Amino acid sequence: MAAEEPPLALMGIAEHRREEGIARTAIIVSGADDLLMVSVGDPVGHRYRVVAIGAENVELFDAVAERGRRLTLQER
Repeated sequence: MAAEEPPLALMGIAEHRREEGIARTAIIVSGADDLLMVSVGDPVGHRYRVVAIGAENVELFDAVAERGRRLTLQER
């Protein structure tokens, strides 16, 4: 039986233009109400790692299930 995915929500994405391109930071809220500001390569809890940050979504790698997970910005 696979472990249940913890609740995560993508609250925003900040962009900073650099000479080498756009650097993005994702703002993620966990089910424990932790606010995380992460970049590509950063861990999200003990289970996930940020693989990519787009204009409206974040790609995570789930080390437990060994698969990807996508978080998408929600309209409010």
